[in-house]
Amino acid sequence: MQLISDKTLQEIERALGLDFLDKEKRASTMTEIVALISNRAGLRIIKEFSEEEAEKFNQIPENNLEEMENYILAKNPNAKNIFEEEAQKTKEDLLKMKP
Repeated sequence: MQLISDKTLQEIERALGLDFLDKEKRASTMTEIVALISNRAGLRIIKEFSEEEAEKFNQIPENNLEEMENYILAKNPNAKNIFEEEAQKTKEDLLKMKP
């Protein structure tokens, strides 16, 4: 499962001109962008967790993204929308920084 749609990720790639990079560099850059979006969206969602929910979430191993996504969706069915919003905001922020 993926909380950010492929369409949105492709829009970010095109908007930032990443589609002109070699495959390896593009993948590396997109991994960093997805991590940034996930952190921003995750902070918004986790703020609404109870202390117990946050503690359970923090017990999920960092490399188990699927379990993290499932937990977030179980606790906040609107999570996909939040991730999409943050993806758009991040894209806009990155475009503002682009020379």
